[in-house]
Amino acid sequence: MAEWDYIVIGSGSAGGVIATRLTEDPAVKVLVLEAGGTDEKYFYRRPGALGLVYQIPQLKKSADWGYKTVPLPAMDNREMPFTRGKIVGGCSPVNGMLYGRGHRDNYDRWANDLGCDGWSWNELLPLFKYSEGHEEGTSDFHGSDGPLQVTRQQDCSPVSQAWVEAAAAVTGAAQVSDFNAGDNEGLGIYQQTCANRRRSSVGVAFLRPALKRPNLTLEMSALVHKLLVEDGVVVGVRYQQGDQVHEVRASKEVVLCAGAVGSPQILLLSGIGPAEHLKEHNIDVVLDLPGVGQNLQDHLFVPIRFHATAHTGHTSTAPHFLWGMFRDYVTNTGWFGKTFLESGGFVKTDPSQPRADLQFLTIPWAYPEPNDDDPENAPIDKAHSFTVMPILLYPKSRGSVRLCSADPTEAPLIDPGYLQEDEDIQVLLKGLDWARQIAQTPPLSQYMIREAFPGDSVQGEAAMRAHIRLAGKTVFHPVGSCKMGVDDMAVVDPQLRLRGLKGLRVADASIMPEIVGGNTNAPTICIGEKAAILLREASTM
Repeated sequence: MAEWDYIVIGSGSAGGVIATRLTEDPAVKVLVLEAGGTDEKYFYRRPGALGLVYQIPQLKKSADWGYKTVPLPAMDNREMPFTRGKIVGGCSPVNGMLYGRGHRDNYDRWANDLGCDGWSWNELLPLFKYSEGHEEGTSDFHGSDGPLQVTRQQDCSPVSQAWVEAAAAVTGAAQVSDFNAGDNEGLGIYQQTCANRRRSSVGVAFLRPALKRPNLTLEMSALVHKLLVEDGVVVGVRYQQGDQVHEVRASKEVVLCAGAVGSPQILLLSGIGPAEHLKEHNIDVVLDLPGVGQNLQDHLFVPIRFHATAHTGHTSTAPHFLWGMFRDYVTNTGWFGKTFLESGGFVKTDPSQPRADLQFLTIPWAYPEPNDDDPENAPIDKAHSFTVMPILLYPKSRGSVRLCSADPTEAPLIDPGYLQEDEDIQVLLKGLDWARQIAQTPPLSQYMIREAFPGDSVQGEAAMRAHIRLAGKTVFHPVGSCKMGVDDMAVVDPQLRLRGLKGLRVADASIMPEIVGGNTNAPTICIGEKAAILLREASTM
């Protein structure tokens, strides 16, 4: 049986960072097991191609696990797509490329209120900076020497800046230039993980350059079946690659970085989790750990779309996309070289809130309607449009990840628990109401023709609740299903060690005890940086 110092399961936003940092020491041998395929293709490197990846089923299938939620009672029993990257780099080659860290209070609460020593904002800020290569250089809140390229957007639609000014007038929030300085309240243009018109994914920024090292090995299309446990120690991994099943051992530690869906699934398949659930699937109980798969949290948004003047610059038509691709390929110019998510921000729905509880994203495009539950049939209006997406930042509702069977090739049962708590709906109702007011406020009003979806005829709380149930969807930010902490439901301790067994750490978005108030890619990269430090410290003891 082949042996490595460390086996990293998953090459995503944490796993790719961990493998890169550990192999900076040439004496350390690391194996990375990635269930997906290569990210070295045009559609995963060019920012503007993301829309094609999501709208063309054949492209989406090559990079996505194809998950759907269980029927969701609070959302008209919809089974919603739950996109998770199945590709080198995890979700980072197929995300919206926004660079955001959340609010400093998120991390201070982890450290001070939830027992996660070492995870405060002041302790993590140097790690955020260490990863970052910001185009504006080193400052109090940004780093310039890290591999993750962060830039400010250029050539945004004029309607995006107009939205910022109108939103400031309606909400009373200030216009800001940086959402990443600790307190993210304010409105502005988002920064992006993109440079020189190319996506800066974890694969591109971290893992691919590190693969030149002889002590780092990446195995793709490697589906993990289970962890190997001997005498209370996780000693290795069983995985399948093609028709062959392999077993490999780790002399130091196994690091599970399969994400908020994959990590609990692998633990459960390995007999680690709630005993009664494991017995339902005839899985031998290795460790009764009730928190595995629980505490799932996610951001939910609800689109509202407006027909706009041609000044928005974009139509969801084949000729427009082809022209964008042509300009990008031939002249290296145009909108294909940046994120499509332009303006937005973070606002308080009530001034008494300690921090912003509502996020806005905007795109100068149309969006699938009424939702994308069936991607092959979701129509997209071809008229010039502008879409606003209010986002619930701190959901009170909680969900779960459970097994549907003991077969590792079967998708797990994903229940995000959306809108089980009415307080969550109230935040989204406020966001939609503000979105309508903002559209009618100068200077944005000069670009708006009419509300196209759900439309001016949809009025009143009951009708807007129905719109939320019909059109709401994930922002692709699931966290928390293997939470870090010190209570009985914690899966890992603050050093990311699995509670109850030796030789295994979990390091990805699943360990967040509570969701951060913003995008989750940069925080997950930070978790990877922190994990690498913890692993190196442990190896010297």
